[in-house]
Amino acid sequence: MKTPTWHYMTRAEICAVRRVGRTHQYEDEKSGSFPPGERHGMRTIRWRSDVVAAWLEAESQRAREASQDIAVRQSKSAERGVEVRRNRRVAATQESATRA
Repeated sequence: MKTPTWHYMTRAEICAVRRVGRTHQYEDEKSGSFPPGERHGMRTIRWRSDVVAAWLEAESQRAREASQDIAVRQSKSAERGVEVRRNRRVAATQESATRA
């Protein structure tokens, strides 16, 4: 018989891996942003470690993409800010030259 390469994880283990509290975990489960677990009785829910690992990898990929988007937007904003300041400086210089 083949042994599985995954194991069932408890909510406490998932919270420890994700570094979030139980309330945050409950909210993610309720909103559907975290994969549903498997029921193992009336009050017991467990998650397969391979499903959790895949979800964590997808979340980290989304976070990397979001941080890259933010960096690009900040860079563009900084460039616009420099351009605006340069235009103001040029306009002020031209204005003072016309007054003199």
